[in-house]
Amino acid sequence: MPERTSAGGACALCRVPDGRRHGRDRLAAAALAALPAAGVKTDLFAQLSSLRDANSGLDAAIAAARERAARPIPPLEHVHHAIDDADRHLAVAHDVIACHRGWSGAGARTRLAESERVRVDLDRCPGRPAATVTVIGEDHREPAMVMARRVAHLAAGALQLARATSTRRDRRTADSGVAT
Repeated sequence: MPERTSAGGACALCRVPDGRRHGRDRLAAAALAALPAAGVKTDLFAQLSSLRDANSGLDAAIAAARERAARPIPPLEHVHHAIDDADRHLAVAHDVIACHRGWSGAGARTRLAESERVRVDLDRCPGRPAATVTVIGEDHREPAMVMARRVAHLAAGALQLARATSTRRDRRTADSGVAT
């Protein structure tokens, strides 16, 4: 099969520099080898069914590649930063609510517990504790970032609810004249 080359010395079809073996050549050879010999009767409906199956598999692969190209993979540093941020939010909320357990309402404690549960799920995402993982696979980066942001959001919400409950109790105490 003759190669079509562009002015830059690369194959115009797949943009591979000349001199490199194409995967296209191997696929073409495999397809030719799979063809029946000349004069052999074949089941046309079976071949059509096989062709449709191969075509639907190709469509699925193309759709997956387009989706991946549309969603850029977050850099590893961004994922680690999001996890560190989530851990800081969770630590602050945990310290405030644990130190003032009687002053924090049930909503704040519930939100904190949910944040801690999502943090445990985040550790399961890459397979090891997320804070200690140096390499997170490309397929796990986006879900890890989403979970880390969720942890930070829930922890911030728990802290906000704890402060609001504490402020309301301080006002009630001040209005009733009871010293704390």
